[in-house]
Order: sequence, then structure tokens, then C-alpha cells
Amino acid sequence: LSSIEVYDPDTGQWTAGSELQTARLTDSATLLPDGQVLVAGGLDADISPLASAELYDPAGGTWSATGSLNTARGSHSATLLADGRVLVAGGTGPEGYLSSAEIYSPASHSMHVGRIAGWLTVDLYGRTVLGAHVRAVEVVEPNLESVFLHLTGRGLRD
Repeated sequence: LSSIEVYDPDTGQWTAGSELQTARLTDSATLLPDGQVLVAGGLDADISPLASAELYDPAGGTWSATGSLNTARGSHSATLLADGRVLVAGGTGPEGYLSSAEIYSPASHSMHVGRIAGWLTVDLYGRTVLGAHVRAVEVVEPNLESVFLHLTGRGLRD
């Protein structure tokens, strides 16, 4: 889908918003501290994973391209970290399940690559816990510049 609707809590009304630059499904949408929304990845109309990402500016009602994912992915998680960056993790890519992670930096409008062994992220007391079908769980400290984790587990690709 490329269409969006915007909810106004003051009126309780939904209104049509401007369309995404790239139609997508199974993407992630993350509200950033500055009020913009990061939409990343997803699948296109041919059910192929996308690497593109877009920012929605609710003040102007406009979309703009931002740093693309290094790995095209859909059905992934995206977690806002305490420092305002976004951890994009797991999902499915062209070859199946992914065990990689990327961090989006709003300051530089770019993605940085890391590795995980799971596709679940949960914010827990200012930390992000990663893991699904794994023998261990790793914790990502929010102030890290990059995430490089590698765990072994059932059903995950390296």
C-alpha cells in the first residue's frame, strides 16, 4: 500500500494523507522523537523485500527518502532506542530468514550494519533485548555506536 491515513486526536477524525513514495507491506513504522515517522523495508507488489526507507513529516504532510537498509527485508522489527536511533532487526530477505540488524541514525539519515540471531526486539528498562529461537539472549546498550552480536540458534541464517 502507498496510501496513509492520519488520525487527529483532537477531533477523533481520520483523514487521507500523502502517499508513500514506494508502495509496501510488512514494513515497519517508527515514531521518532522529533515527531517524524520512519518507514523502512517491507515487501513490494511482487512480494520482493525492499531496502528503501522514507521519513514522514506530519507538520508538512510530506514523505522524503532517507538512508536505505543495507539488507532488503520485510516482516522485521523496528525498535526506538533511548538515544533516538532505531534498531531494525531480523525479518525475511530474498534468501529467507535474516539474522542481521541495522541501526538507523536520524542525525546522519543513515543505516549502520550489525548482526543478531533473532527477530524479536523488546524495550526493557532502556535496553533492547534481542532473541528468538536462540540459546542465549544478548542486551544492546543504548549508547553503543554499533551492534555486533552473533548467537547460534535453530532456524536462523548467518
